[in-house]
Amino acid sequence: MLLKAHEESLEEHVCSQLRVSHLASDDRKLAIYLAGNLDEKGYLSISLEEACTNLGASRELAESAPAALQATEPTGVGTRDMRECLLLQIRKDPSACVGAYACVTEHLALLAQGKFKEIGNRLKLPEQQTVQIIAYIKTLNPWPGQAYPCFHHHPYVIPDAYIHKDELGFTIHMNTKYMPRISMNSEYTRFVKERQEEASFYLKDKFKSAG
Repeated sequence: MLLKAHEESLEEHVCSQLRVSHLASDDRKLAIYLAGNLDEKGYLSISLEEACTNLGASRELAESAPAALQATEPTGVGTRDMRECLLLQIRKDPSACVGAYACVTEHLALLAQGKFKEIGNRLKLPEQQTVQIIAYIKTLNPWPGQAYPCFHHHPYVIPDAYIHKDELGFTIHMNTKYMPRISMNSEYTRFVKERQEEASFYLKDKFKSAG
C-alpha cells in the first residue's frame, strides 16, 4: 500500500521560512506561534494580546513578530482581514498601480458593489486610470492561504534513513521509497487555473466579505 505524498500546509510553509530568518529567539518563537494560528484564508485568527499572554511574551514582541510573519510568502499571510491582505500585497509590489492603495483603503465596499464609476469620481481620477486600478486589484490574491491544504496536525514522521547494527558495526540504509520528489502543489496548480476563470468576477465575488 502506497502512502499519499505529504502536502505542505500553510503553517509548515511559513514556519520553514521563519526558522531560517535572522530573528531573535523570542521574536521567532512568537512569530511561529502566530503562524500556527492562521486560518484557511491565511488571516491571523488570534489577537496579538492573546498570543503574548499565552506565551508570556513582552508587548514589544507584538510589534516585531507580526511584521516577520507578514514578510513571509505567500504575500498577504498574517494579516487580519481582506483589506489588510490586499494592502500588504500592494505595498510589497514595486510595480503596483498608482491609486490602488487609496482605492482599497477608502473604497473597498464600493469595489464589492461594483460601483467603479463612483470610485473614480471620489478619487477624482479619469475613467481610464480607474479601469487600470480595478484591473490591477483583480490580480491580487485576497485569500493567500487557500493554495495550501488546511490542516494543523503533525503527521507520522517517515525517516530518511535507517541504522542497522550487525556483527561488523552499524550500517546506514537510505529510505528511497519515500524520498521527496519536486513537483507543483496540485492545489496551487488548480488555484492558478481557476484564477484565470474567476478574474472577471473578482470584485463581485471576492469582496463580499469586505467592510
